[in-house]
Amino acid sequence: MKKLIEKNKVKDDQFAGLSPAKKELRKEVLSAKRHREFMGRVSENTEKDLENSIATSEIVSIAVGEKIQT
Repeated sequence: MKKLIEKNKVKDDQFAGLSPAKKELRKEVLSAKRHREFMGRVSENTEKDLENSIATSEIVSIAVGEKIQT
């Protein structure tokens, strides 16, 4: 029973049995997929931030470089 539990704790290597070239290709594909998903989340967050932002005259003046007169 203990051996069975130990065996189940060990995570199977998803690249086991592949040639080194195929392992590298699979790793690159997974990395590209993670990057694409991350950039998608960044894009969604940027769109949400732009929807929530309000441009006041004070912020616009600072961005343009004008001095604020009070």
